[in-house]
Amino acid sequence: LVLTEAYDDDWKLLIDEQSAPVVPAYGDLLAAVVEAGNHELRFQFDPRSFRIGRIVSILGLLVAVVWHLTLPFLLPPRSSNHMQEKT
Repeated sequence: LVLTEAYDDDWKLLIDEQSAPVVPAYGDLLAAVVEAGNHELRFQFDPRSFRIGRIVSILGLLVAVVWHLTLPFLLPPRSSNHMQEKT
């Protein structure tokens, strides 16, 4: 089977719920060896860059939340001297 999709190592394939290798064809197309007969093929593209980006985004969100929650405890208390009348 040859698809008109660009080959990439991050493509995964299940044939009848069994993992199967994905190979390049004609230089840059996505291909797989499929036995004759009716089969269910499920291609999934899960690039490592997306997984890394997801982790970095979650960590960034956690840092922002922790920073937001701890900032009031790190700042010195505000003085109310500017509200007092001078005599």
